Amino acid sequence: MSSPHSAYFAWCGTIVVASLVFVVPTFATVPLFWYYPLAHAWALEARPAGFALDWYGRTIWALMGAAAAFPVALAVARRLPPPSARAFFMWAAWAGMTSLLAITVYTYQLAHRHPVPEPLPVEYQARSTTPNAPRESRGLGGARGGAGRADDVLAPQSSAPSAPLRSSPL
Repeated sequence: MSSPHSAYFAWCGTIVVASLVFVVPTFATVPLFWYYPLAHAWALEARPAGFALDWYGRTIWALMGAAAAFPVALAVARRLPPPSARAFFMWAAWAGMTSLLAITVYTYQLAHRHPVPEPLPVEYQARSTTPNAPRESRGLGGARGGAGRADDVLAPQSSAPSAPLRSSPL
């Protein structure tokens, strides 16, 4: 097979392998790199110990599979007889289908995750949601002297009816 044709089939085979390797952690327990964004830490684990992202680990896993598959697929493709027009279409279809499968499986998995929130710090104090509460009771300003939010400067609305708006001539 000619060099451009063998490169095409090698890339299609690599896409198939990378897509399938990306979804392997869904069906099998394998160690992945998990990123813990709240702790700014990485861990190589089969299951996360808290709130963690697995996308990076899956992507690294898929890239390693693709890096291993490409030279093998290229060597095999160079030894094959010249391809038919149907073979080009079939390998493109396989590459597209496995990519779509990987996207679908990962999206389904993300849609059904229920992350467990981290516990609040001990020093956390809830703020009042009442807009007209004094600053001290909402946890703003007071002894800490912190700057308030934008709604702190708004005056309470009066219950008196306002005068009708008049249009001014231009």
